[in-house]
Amino acid sequence: MGLGYTLFGKPLMVLVAVLMALAGVYMLPEYWPDHASASEAIRENDLATLEQYLARGLSPNERAQWRSYPRRTIGRATTTGVGGSTPELGAARESLASYALQQCGSVQAARLLIAAGADVADRDPGGWTLLGRAAGCEDLALVSGMLDRGADPNADEPDGGTVLWEPTNLGWRQRPFPETIVAALRARGAASRPLR
Repeated sequence: MGLGYTLFGKPLMVLVAVLMALAGVYMLPEYWPDHASASEAIRENDLATLEQYLARGLSPNERAQWRSYPRRTIGRATTTGVGGSTPELGAARESLASYALQQCGSVQAARLLIAAGADVADRDPGGWTLLGRAAGCEDLALVSGMLDRGADPNADEPDGGTVLWEPTNLGWRQRPFPETIVAALRARGAASRPLR
């Protein structure tokens, strides 16, 4: 080999190899878990992966976010996140717990996020309380866990009511809660009518 290969070729090849390795590690969501990679775990009901993400420092209050171009196009979690890898403007505020409670898709993941410290006073993009969403999913353990962590059973819902009282019946919940959920909410002071 000539002098040119020795002076420029080897160092250039080493530099390219290092840059490719760094780019590959950057694109693995397991190392830098974000809302999109956690959303994928929630969507697939992969609680073990979600627990790993939380152990690696993912905040249970993580919000939907725009992803960098390489992670959107090449990363493993390309179609995850609320509304896809590039969430709609309205969905960009959605927390992981709210995402887990969409259509009661992953109540176990919501329980895990609440236990890890997710904000129990949070609301979904439509303004509904997560406590109301959890009650609508008819999961007593989740409702009790949220109440134990300080969720307000009398917080205002978008239709002007509270979790137990909807004046218009046009909310997302169309049927009464089970008696066990109602009893748990009333035991924590939930009113059947607005307080004001």
